[in-house]
Amino acid sequence: MKKLFETVRQFNSQELEVHHIVPLAEDYDLRLENENLITLCVRHHKMADDGIIPASLLLEIAKENEENGCQALVEIPP
Repeated sequence: MKKLFETVRQFNSQELEVHHIVPLAEDYDLRLENENLITLCVRHHKMADDGIIPASLLLEIAKENEENGCQALVEIPP
């Protein structure tokens, strides 16, 4: 991801984690649904967990990636 919430390093291929946009505690059945999964660096994963990055925005990106059949680099506005 690039320029995500004032990221200094624009491209990060290390320390990546899979984030469940709708938490497992809320809907365990979505745990393997592509549109509920997004790969984030450790910093942005914590921001997503803390609600700083809105789940609605992450769902939109994951859906777009699924529809395009790719994991595109996206820019999330602050």
